Amino acid sequence: MDGSATSPLPTDVPHFWFWRTYLLVVSVVFALQGVSWMLFGSFDPFGFYNSLMARAFWGAATLTPEAQKTFSFAVVPLGATTTSYFLLVHVLVKYAFPRRERWAYWAVAAALLLWFSLDTGFSVLHGAWFNVVVVNIPCLAVMGIPLIGMHRAFVSLAIAR
Repeated sequence: MDGSATSPLPTDVPHFWFWRTYLLVVSVVFALQGVSWMLFGSFDPFGFYNSLMARAFWGAATLTPEAQKTFSFAVVPLGATTTSYFLLVHVLVKYAFPRRERWAYWAVAAALLLWFSLDTGFSVLHGAWFNVVVVNIPCLAVMGIPLIGMHRAFVSLAIAR
């Protein structure tokens, strides 16, 4: 039993259960995506990201074999970290969100905003605008919109206490 069956239902927040289910699905998809990075040595199977990176850093259409080999390794720890992070998000959303545990909501929201700020800032610093546009903004939207939609469930609880 997952513990959420006996938890109070946040019925006062429209679409809470829709956004919770959405985050559960997205967290699994992103975790599997991290595994795919490790298996394929790239962020995407079509080489789109690699091509953007080659243009941004070397002014070339493709990565050199040496750069590709290095990048293939670099995505392994990124994939492992991404998989682990989204497994943690999944567990928090599945068990703590239905109980309206504010700490869990704020942990997920703060981690998302911290990642976005750091990754975007350093991407810009290194001239990797493509990463901001292709990865960071879409990921912020995919994860941030449901968190905004669920915000009232956690804030109204704090006001009621």
